[in-house]
Amino acid sequence: MFQQPLGATATASLGDTSQQVEGKRAPSPEQSAAEALFNEAQQLFDQGTLEAREQAQQKLEQALQLWESLDDRAKQAFTWLNLGYLHSVLGAGPQALDAYGAARQLYQALGDGLAEAITINHLGNVYKTVGERQRAIDTYSAALPLVVADKHPLERAVTLNNIGTVYDDLSQWQTALDYYRQALALHRGAQSLAGEAVVLGNIGKTYLLSAGLANRSADWQSLQRSDHAEQYRGGP
Repeated sequence: MFQQPLGATATASLGDTSQQVEGKRAPSPEQSAAEALFNEAQQLFDQGTLEAREQAQQKLEQALQLWESLDDRAKQAFTWLNLGYLHSVLGAGPQALDAYGAARQLYQALGDGLAEAITINHLGNVYKTVGERQRAIDTYSAALPLVVADKHPLERAVTLNNIGTVYDDLSQWQTALDYYRQALALHRGAQSLAGEAVVLGNIGKTYLLSAGLANRSADWQSLQRSDHAEQYRGGP
């Protein structure tokens, strides 16, 4: 089943460094050095090799030290978040959990609920990957109070979808469908065709796997009718 990424973390590309420059003051030498290290990490990550990504990790760790010396907690959190993603890509689950945990604590301290919810979803992804399914559900669920439907419908939809994927893994088909349908309604309300196609794909797969549930034709036919389903069926 396809999980969905959350929000504008851009962790799949190790972040958008344009988000990190605040205000009109010229950056200090330490800030410039930290930004340069982050950019170097981005370039190394994009090369896609194990060696390059291990070098990217070193660059991010160096950038983190600079942000810590500057006591910039927002930049620390963002760097920890990207370190978590990098560890996850490298298959280092415990290190990913530690990095995401550090980012979450910082976002909590900063009162940034949306960023915290994004980080919680990444934590849930790691638990799901390593097979700790109940912990993944508990972790994803902790993000729901932080992404209320009227303010962050897409982020809430992604969280609901991710919970549904774990219930699919547990063969709890009806519970999975309940979460998928909540996610689908939010994606449709926000006119998110990409998100809608991912969730519809998950619904279709759940029906195929369960093989015995009633009313499976309506959602699946909706997927087949979607002009955008084929483009996005593979997920992010």
